[in-house]
Amino acid sequence: MHRHDRGKMTPAFLSLCLIGFGAHFGVALIQIGFIGCVILGFGSNPLTRVDRRLIALVFLFGVMALSHSLLGQEPLASADYLLRWRYLLLLPLVPILLKPPEVHRLLGAFVVLTGISALYGIAQVIFGSPGWLGFLHPEGTIEPLWRYVWSPDQNRWIRDGLKATGTIHNIAAFAHTTMLVMLWPLASGLLSRDRVPPWQILAGLLALAALSLSGARAAWLGFGAGTMVLILCRWQLKWFRATIFSLLLLIGGLGVGLLTHPGLQKTAGSLTGRASIWTHCLQTAKEAGPYGLGYGTHAGYSKRVYPRTPGLEKTVRTWCHHLPLSLAVEAPFSLIPAALLMILLVFMLTGSQTGALEGYALACIVAFWTIAQLHDPHFQREFFPIAMLMIGCGLVNKEAPSGTDGR
Repeated sequence: MHRHDRGKMTPAFLSLCLIGFGAHFGVALIQIGFIGCVILGFGSNPLTRVDRRLIALVFLFGVMALSHSLLGQEPLASADYLLRWRYLLLLPLVPILLKPPEVHRLLGAFVVLTGISALYGIAQVIFGSPGWLGFLHPEGTIEPLWRYVWSPDQNRWIRDGLKATGTIHNIAAFAHTTMLVMLWPLASGLLSRDRVPPWQILAGLLALAALSLSGARAAWLGFGAGTMVLILCRWQLKWFRATIFSLLLLIGGLGVGLLTHPGLQKTAGSLTGRASIWTHCLQTAKEAGPYGLGYGTHAGYSKRVYPRTPGLEKTVRTWCHHLPLSLAVEAPFSLIPAALLMILLVFMLTGSQTGALEGYALACIVAFWTIAQLHDPHFQREFFPIAMLMIGCGLVNKEAPSGTDGR
């Protein structure tokens, strides 16, 4: 790919912008942008420029997912669920589609989009309206999402206004995307010599206000974990790589503790619904065995099984609300390439130099992993693509030289 002047918008840049727009306004734009990235990445660039380690692990994950789908207990999932892992391809593609100045422009554009979405979310709460962009919603309408508080006088939960869901009209997609994007101004301020533009600071304040109105607690946990990584990057610790791996292990260990220890669940609070789902999913993983249910099938499985399972009749019928557990239920052997992929990414981003882009990508990985202990971000149709895109942005300086496996 020919290098372009800083001010020009290349087709690759526009395709990646579409993914960002889609994460804030509608999933159809994500599909268009992703197709453009694949065509430009594999069509205009020799495959030798793609990091072979990354592409090998992505395709290994895909092979495992498809194999479990063919051998699993459940019928094949829909094509979108079956191939949702395809967005992992953004990890090796982004580094060959963009150069650092373009990455800064792209992330700056995402900050603007997030600020607009946050302002919209604040307006939702102030005016008590579910939103005004229902025509962008896949179902063509917007259902209000209420915030509840406990009333000691009435001895019950009562409505206390609406939650902020942003222009995407989905709490998880809005909160998780907002959290990840807002780590960029922090990374830029802490790890580069450039001053953070005032408009990014304003967008960040709006985003934090809207995030507090969304009621999404996991997003705050992810934001805190990501911020911790950026501070560690700033300190330039001697054992930085080991510290990042230790942090990932600690978060994963706490996630396992939440699955298996009622005391920890009680300490965390408000996990009654998840606790029932986790217990059922652990049992399902044992019953499904090494073949699993099949990748992407748990949503359909839960809609069929939960209504007739005591304690699960009123729970959300999607996945296990815990990424590793969801993989163990659907496609247990896919856990191997998933773990290797995360290890490789950390190694690539903790080399001799950890600048703003590398630190930001590391913060995104740790934040994503934190959210994964309470959600299934790998199946969130708006959040997963933009998360992989933003992690890929940190790999731009790690592009593999022609004919080699990388650094």
